[in-house]
Amino acid sequence: MSPTITTTSTAYNKDELSTPEVAQNLVFLRALEAEVRKLMVFDHPFLVRFSKGVYSVKGMRWALIQFGKHVRLFTSCLAHLLGTAPDIRDRVVLFDNLNEELGKGDLRGTHFMLYQRMLYSLEVTREEFDRTETYTAMSLLNDGLMHAVRHTFIDGLAWLGLGGEITIPNNFPYLAQGIRHAFPAADLAFFERHGDVDQCHSDDSNVLLALHVHSDGDRQRVRAEILKSLYLRGAVWDEIADRASRI
Repeated sequence: MSPTITTTSTAYNKDELSTPEVAQNLVFLRALEAEVRKLMVFDHPFLVRFSKGVYSVKGMRWALIQFGKHVRLFTSCLAHLLGTAPDIRDRVVLFDNLNEELGKGDLRGTHFMLYQRMLYSLEVTREEFDRTETYTAMSLLNDGLMHAVRHTFIDGLAWLGLGGEITIPNNFPYLAQGIRHAFPAADLAFFERHGDVDQCHSDDSNVLLALHVHSDGDRQRVRAEILKSLYLRGAVWDEIADRASRI
């Protein structure tokens, strides 16, 4: 799949986006995207079972609280990555993503507030959310994302795009379908804000990576970080599945 570079091209000119190095990097990233799409995290058995209402209502509520622990962290990590980007033009590209995460200036439309609204419609209070323990795999995923965006710009982009955003168009419809079946009155605005736009954000991250990767060593690092993120995301669903099945 060719990256969508509409946002990127507002910051970088055509010549910059078509150098031999950028072209080589984009070929590498397209091949990597095709490779990682075969991983279980995209259509994880937990998500399939969740969408079919296999788990108890209590188990589903717990699973959604647990995933909210990642939703809460994501915006701050994205903002940190934007702030440490090496070029102001990189920040222009990433701001499109951050602006959407922040509800385009409307506090009520910020993604975490929308997620909290969804939980509230399931009778999950903020107090219950805060006192629910963050399980091991989720803690590792959150710590990994935080470390990546603070370590290097390309590490952060790897976790953001092919290591994260790219899973959303597959993962979220399963969650939304399960919620619709189990909680007919649920507020699903959070899920309605995600989908194709997340693929575009992943594509923009790929183009930024293509602009900032300069060696085989960089490419191998990007691959390793993307796989690390996706395997941790798979481990999150594994652990949530185990816990939810026992509630």
